[in-house]
Amino acid sequence: MNWKIKNGPRMAALLAQMEAALQRWRQLSRRDQRAVLALATLAVLLMAWVLLVRPAWRELERARNELPRLQYEQAQLQSVLNQIRVLEQQASPVPTLEGQEQALEHSLQALAPYCRRGSAQNGVQLVVCQSAPAAGLMDWLLHYPRLLGLNVQALTISRAVVDSRERPGLLDGRIELRMEMPS
Repeated sequence: MNWKIKNGPRMAALLAQMEAALQRWRQLSRRDQRAVLALATLAVLLMAWVLLVRPAWRELERARNELPRLQYEQAQLQSVLNQIRVLEQQASPVPTLEGQEQALEHSLQALAPYCRRGSAQNGVQLVVCQSAPAAGLMDWLLHYPRLLGLNVQALTISRAVVDSRERPGLLDGRIELRMEMPS
């Protein structure tokens, strides 16, 4: 090879080593050259796995494991936002029974599509839930009825059954609330 040496002794040493490696490569049989190429390819694939694929794979797995926690936190945040809306509504007191029913309907949006308002009879409002997230339903029960001036008259809650199997974290329920006229 006829390369011009520009950077002095270091470049000359590198070129000499490359020339020696090329000479050794030419001396290898065709079979040995294929074996060395296969080994080099395997080494490159292994490095790609270790440096690129495996870290990305681990990150995806971590994200999959983190998703339920993030969904739970989102539900809690949504609950807080709904509580703020109810408190804003209560800042201007609602004197009518219809206003309380509207506020109840609005508060159930935090649990949509799992819970819905049933029929009202004699001042008793019915709320029916199916496969509602337990944390969201319990949070709603602890905060909203009291904020809306309602008393829980009857409560029936059980673990949700889907495809003949109980589902942890999901509840079915029937809640009877007595509407009280604000004083």
